[in-house]
Amino acid sequence: MYLESLTRRELEAVSRECVAVLPLGSCEQHGPHLAFGIDNLILRRLIEQVETRLSARALWLPVLPYAHSGRHRAYPGSVSVPIALYTEAAAAVLDSMAEAGFTKALLLNGQRGNEAPMEIVLRMLRDRRAGFAAAGVSYWNLLDKALDDGFVNHAGGLETSLALFLAPEHARMEYAVADGVQRASAYSAKTINYARVDQQSRGGGLGDPENASAELGKKAFHEAADRLAELINDLHDGLIAL
Repeated sequence: MYLESLTRRELEAVSRECVAVLPLGSCEQHGPHLAFGIDNLILRRLIEQVETRLSARALWLPVLPYAHSGRHRAYPGSVSVPIALYTEAAAAVLDSMAEAGFTKALLLNGQRGNEAPMEIVLRMLRDRRAGFAAAGVSYWNLLDKALDDGFVNHAGGLETSLALFLAPEHARMEYAVADGVQRASAYSAKTINYARVDQQSRGGGLGDPENASAELGKKAFHEAADRLAELINDLHDGLIAL
């Protein structure tokens, strides 16, 4: 069910055990070859795919189309919301769902830079909404490691493959080049940093899209959709401690 498509009377009839899902997108540059809105498009297509399987167990909220995208400020057109405003806005959306009587929520993330703000939102809700169970997930974390390993990055193989499968008109492969691929320190995974993309990349990408394909995108898309449906069912049935 889509909140935007319901009347007030129809919403009153929706079970409050339904999981309210808030998708977190972005409007930011994705290198020289992908459209600014590719994160939002991927989320919307995932939602359409999963909605048919859930038997009214999820209430889909509109995609939050902007993010805290300060890392992309060097690239004109990237829209960035200050982190305090962003986290408060996302938490307020789910506050509204709690006030409407819903007891479970999922933040569905489609942009890597949203991961830290998403955790802040979950902590905010925990502190101010007793009895309201909320979780968060980035769709790429639902993929098998074999598919994910070395493939997920900004405007890299995964996003480009998904674009080629879902909306090839938004992928200009003649401009796709490996970018921002650096030899990683053994301590890279043990440190927290928030370097700007232009400090790591020549053209705004962080990955290698050159071997991306619609076939890989199809595999990733259907796997993510399958796992997302399972996750929402488990949240609905109380199988995940929150």
